[in-house]
Amino acid sequence: MTPYNKLKFGITSISLLIGMFIPIFLYFFGGGLEPSFSSYYETDAKWWLFGLLLITSIGFFMGKDEWKISGALLIGIAIFDVSYPMLHNVIAGTFFLYTGVIMALDKRFYLLAVPIFLSGLSIPFQGLYIFEFISLWCVASFNGLYMLRFLRVLNIK
Repeated sequence: MTPYNKLKFGITSISLLIGMFIPIFLYFFGGGLEPSFSSYYETDAKWWLFGLLLITSIGFFMGKDEWKISGALLIGIAIFDVSYPMLHNVIAGTFFLYTGVIMALDKRFYLLAVPIFLSGLSIPFQGLYIFEFISLWCVASFNGLYMLRFLRVLNIK
């Protein structure tokens, strides 16, 4: 494995772990369950959320070109927090929609996009938290599966 591949693997691993465990982390540092992840900007976890989103965005930038847009949108979500509600919500909605479409167009793991779109239907009834939680786990699982495939291909060569 080249030094670049090691760096890419390390950053992607950290990004995946953040994606999987950010709900638990925010729950403890934000003082409990909030209606959405963005609501943690109004708690003691504000700077933790900001930093974790920026670190996670680096993981997107290490991927294929189409994932760089997801990384840029995630940076937008971090910078334009709930102090800019309309802009924040548009960027966040675009992030989830764009990322879900990328996953749906994939030829291997496209089924991981289905829970994202189905959970989107629950937003009017359940709020954003369930949708965001399911979406994060699906995106992290999708990228984790590609990471495992990458390692398998390296071992075959």
